[in-house]
Amino acid sequence: MSESSAITEADPNSSFDIRESPASMEITVSTPDSQSSQPSRGPRLVSWIWNHGYLINECEWQCIKCTQSGTAEPQIYSTISTTHVGNHLRDIHQITTPTERGKAVHASRNGLAEIFNKTTPFKPAVFHRALVEFILRDRIPFLEVESPQFRNVVKSLRPEAVSHIPKSANTVREWSLDYYRTAKEVIKKQLQNAVSKIHISCDMWSSPNGHAFLGVVAHWTDDTYALQTTLIGLPRVNGQHTGTNIAKALIDILEQYNICDKAGYMMLDNASNNDTTVEAIHYELLARGITPTITPLERRLRCMGHIMNLVIKALLFGREKLALETTVEEITAWRKVGPIGKLHNLVRYIRASPQRREKFLQLQLETLQAIEVFMVRQNNDTRWNSTHDMIERALQLRGAIDQFIIAAIADQGPSTPVGERLDQDQLSAADWDDLETLMKLLKPFKEVTMDLQGNIRGEKMNGAVFDVLPAMDMLLQQLEVTKTTYQRRKSPFATCINLAWMKLDEYYSKTDTSSIYVASVILDPRLKLRYFEQKWLMHQDWIDRARSEVDRMYNEYRDQLGMETPNVASASTEPTLSTLVNWKFGSHIPVVAWNELEVYLSERSEHPTVSPREWWINNRFKFPVLAKMAWDVLSIPAMSAEVERVFSGYYLFKK
Repeated sequence: MSESSAITEADPNSSFDIRESPASMEITVSTPDSQSSQPSRGPRLVSWIWNHGYLINECEWQCIKCTQSGTAEPQIYSTISTTHVGNHLRDIHQITTPTERGKAVHASRNGLAEIFNKTTPFKPAVFHRALVEFILRDRIPFLEVESPQFRNVVKSLRPEAVSHIPKSANTVREWSLDYYRTAKEVIKKQLQNAVSKIHISCDMWSSPNGHAFLGVVAHWTDDTYALQTTLIGLPRVNGQHTGTNIAKALIDILEQYNICDKAGYMMLDNASNNDTTVEAIHYELLARGITPTITPLERRLRCMGHIMNLVIKALLFGREKLALETTVEEITAWRKVGPIGKLHNLVRYIRASPQRREKFLQLQLETLQAIEVFMVRQNNDTRWNSTHDMIERALQLRGAIDQFIIAAIADQGPSTPVGERLDQDQLSAADWDDLETLMKLLKPFKEVTMDLQGNIRGEKMNGAVFDVLPAMDMLLQQLEVTKTTYQRRKSPFATCINLAWMKLDEYYSKTDTSSIYVASVILDPRLKLRYFEQKWLMHQDWIDRARSEVDRMYNEYRDQLGMETPNVASASTEPTLSTLVNWKFGSHIPVVAWNELEVYLSERSEHPTVSPREWWINNRFKFPVLAKMAWDVLSIPAMSAEVERVFSGYYLFKK
């Protein structure tokens, strides 16, 4: 067997889970044998807990999740019982449902710990997988295996491992490609077995060496009703980034996985070429003999994160699109933006030299007698959250900033150029009041951003598409209240608030183009139609339209599944009832419901702590048509955040 074949192919007859194995980059294979019984005494070496931890010291469990997060020391528990492990995973990592826990599997050691434990036999295949994982995850050059220093490190830990290090970087490359091909087949099978449509989020990215790539991430409900999100392609796109070019590259990826006929909705940013991309995909599918069941307008969804970014820019900067530069000309331009511009300039001034930084910190310690000292934060032109953080820190350090700037103004002489004089940037009491108001406005935007960019595979499915309309409703109301307050004061700040409201309202109106937004809310068993009846109380026509859209969707799914609609019971169709039944129930005999949707909407909404996914799993036989709708709709994310993570660093398998 050649070195390049050391990464073995997975058994095609086994059932695969897409999961990340911290000990190795192998593909986890679940088999019926993994359900073997547990011993009554001694360590529990076959259990669901080993999906989430390593075996160490022969009888202890170490948490994988803690290791991956890097936020705390990995927790270690005895495996005589799984109670403490289960409590830790529930309380700290929110792993509570059987689906999230996974099937029972055999305990396994941390890959490197097993490799370098000299009391255990050396396993070349484990070493090869761990080496590939090290190279790929940490973005180590393939040439590292040819480094004498690297070989010496391995030799010092396990001498016999040195002979198993490839002599050439090309071998590592081949091993990596073997793993990629194996993994791709696993993902392909998962996608083809999905019980939902395959939804796509994608975005363009330019690499440091000037190449253009299209990140393509798939979102779906698998055949165990678990939500999955995986990178399925990163093709290079040549030529202009037109909708037609992007559509062709995307369809080529879908064809590689044989899922063109399962193509679902697309969560994209607000770039205009994405409108033409979705339209071009429609005609590209038709050209390849596939009749789409979703129209381009219905298919095209807009990333909530990008919408909020546009709204915040309108709020902070009005109509002007200013870059954060450091020239005198840009400083002058920033002053036109009000207190944000002034604060930006002051923060830049304080942070501009080591001497000023030190003086600012000393002022907090000596003059203000602060127990802890902090440095002001600078915002940037790519993340509006940085402006939130800058204001938040400035409000905490208001006294220090005021005193520092007063002293700095006193130090500036008459020869200081007018454009560089700090007195033009000094914050007044009214400016600080505006910054306070901005913080109150920005806080919910930041909270919504953090919630919606989360992983929808969690228990509460934070970041699913059903959060979009409620988030917009809440933010619009907050802007409306603040706008009214500032209009009474005749403040120019009211103009910026109004611009933000107008921008959010613009995209709120665009949600009418796809019924997914209202359907997702109604299919959340915690919300149903009652959400709209409460929040849209003054807009009965909106409520009627939402109900009509969901009725239409339901009828389409019912027809596709070939299920008939039962008739309402009438005097001519009611079955003959016995005299005793008539005596007992009389006129209170239940009427046959019109359809699943009517029954579902007539029942009470669930408690906010209920998991929507688990609820639909438990009720899929009672509501088969609605459950099919739920698998499709509730697997759509509210943002295209996952594809953004591709360009920040992405593992092939995400759990």
